[in-house]
Amino acid sequence: MSESTLTTKMSRAEPTGIERQRRKINPAWFRTLASLRITSFGLLQLGAGGLVTSRHSDIGQWLIVASLLLLAINLCAALLSNPLFRVKPALFGMHVGLLLLAVSLAYGQLSRFRGHFEITEGQVFDPRQVIIDRQGVLVPMLPVEGAFKQGTIRINYAPGMMRRETHSQVVMADGRLSGATDGQPLIIEKNRFYVTHNKGFSALITWWPAQESPVRLGALHFPSYPRLAPMQRLSWTAPDGTALSFEITPKAIPQDENWTLSSAMSEALLLVTRDGTTTSLQPGETLRLTGGAFRFEGIKMWIGYRIFRDPSLYWCFASAMIVVCCLAFHLAGRYLRRPKRGVALTDTRKVNI
Repeated sequence: MSESTLTTKMSRAEPTGIERQRRKINPAWFRTLASLRITSFGLLQLGAGGLVTSRHSDIGQWLIVASLLLLAINLCAALLSNPLFRVKPALFGMHVGLLLLAVSLAYGQLSRFRGHFEITEGQVFDPRQVIIDRQGVLVPMLPVEGAFKQGTIRINYAPGMMRRETHSQVVMADGRLSGATDGQPLIIEKNRFYVTHNKGFSALITWWPAQESPVRLGALHFPSYPRLAPMQRLSWTAPDGTALSFEITPKAIPQDENWTLSSAMSEALLLVTRDGTTTSLQPGETLRLTGGAFRFEGIKMWIGYRIFRDPSLYWCFASAMIVVCCLAFHLAGRYLRRPKRGVALTDTRKVNI
C-alpha cells in the first residue's frame, strides 16, 4: 500500500474541524433526539393514538398529545443540530411550520369540546342539560345558565320530506335577537351552537303536587319528526310514581307542495293513557293523579344542538399555510432556478439531506 493511499484513507477517517465542532456542540443524545428513528416512532405512536381514540377517548387523547410533543421535540432538535437548515431558509421555515402545527394540534386535543343537547321553544339554556361527548382538560366552563332563550323553530320542506332550510331563533340574555341556521352557528363565548336534523314536538306540562311542594314546569320531547312520524308517543313516570303514556296526532304531511314544520303542525290535543284508560286533554286542562295533578299547557317544538369549541383551529391553519408556502418556495428554488457557478458548500459530504 502506497503512502499516498494510506494518507487518503486516514484523512477520510478523521473528522474535519467543522465535524468536530458539530459533535462538540451537539452531543450524541441530542443527535439521537433529532434522528429519523424518533420521527418514525412518534408517527407510529400518533397513529396508534388515533385508533385508540375511537374506543377510549381519554386514553387516546393523552397518547396523541404525547406523540405530538415528542415530534415537536424531535423537530426542535433537528432545527438546532442539522446544518442544512442554516443554508436553506425555506426548508428551515417549513420545519418551523411543522413544529408550530404539532404544538397547535396538541393544544387542540387539550382544549377541544364537543357536546349536544335538546331545547324547547321558550326554554332557557341550561348547561346542566348538555351531554358531553368530549372535553379536554383545558376547556373552560360552558356559557352560564340563561345565556339565551330558545325562540321560534321553523323548518322548510320541499314536497314530501325533503328538508331544506332550518331557522332557529333565539333571544340573547341582553334581549338581542339572534339565530342559527344550517351552516351558520350561534356563537356564544367562542362556543359554536350548530342546529342538527333532530327536531320534533314537545308537550309542556305543569306538575302540581298534593303536598306543599314547588310547582314544576317541564317539557316532554316526543320522537323526532317527521323521521319518526308514526311513533309520536312516549312514556313518562309522574313524580308520584304513576306510569303514564302520552300520544299526539300531527297533521298530514303535504306530498305535492312546499310546507313548513312548526308547532302548528300538531293538533293541540294530548292523549294520556293511565291503567288502560285514555283521556284527551286540551291546553289548560288538568288531570288529577294520586300524588298530585298535572296541567297540559300546549304543544311546542324542540330542536337539537351540537356544541363545538376548538381555539387551536386558527393556529393550525396558519401553521399549515407556513408549511405550504415554505415548501413551495423551497421546491421552486430547487427546480426552477439555476445554481450559481463557482459557489460550493464547505464540507458538503458531511451534510445529511
